[in-house]
Amino acid sequence: MLTQVIAIDYGSKDRLHEILEGILGEENFKLVQRISNQWQIKLVRRLTNEEIGQVKMRMMNHYLPTI
Repeated sequence: MLTQVIAIDYGSKDRLHEILEGILGEENFKLVQRISNQWQIKLVRRLTNEEIGQVKMRMMNHYLPTI
């Protein structure tokens, strides 16, 4: 597995796991640790810039209040 570090401002491990599972499928990644706003993730392939953008947007939308 590869290691990738991704900066994500919002930090729910469960929510991030759910989003990555939707992108990569079950058992194709492992959340290793969070340091400040960066997550270290082991995965079978690197996430593309587009996928990282989707993850960040979905994490942000989960936490921002609706108006």
